[in-house]
Amino acid sequence: NTNPLADNPAARKAVYSLFWVVSLVLGAVGAGYGAADAGIPSWYAPAAAVYAFLAAAVGVQASKNTAK
Repeated sequence: NTNPLADNPAARKAVYSLFWVVSLVLGAVGAGYGAADAGIPSWYAPAAAVYAFLAAAVGVQASKNTAK
């Protein structure tokens, strides 16, 4: 198996935890700048795009490791 997370629950937990922290930060930044009617930082759009791209892989990994 070439997936390093397949047989490593601790690594999956770390990835999932990091993923929700990044989600919280991106959401807070977007909400904060939006509420302040301030310009979104230049790094935000690329970061959100990469996050959305990675969400598919994280979701597939999570679904493969969820009891049926």
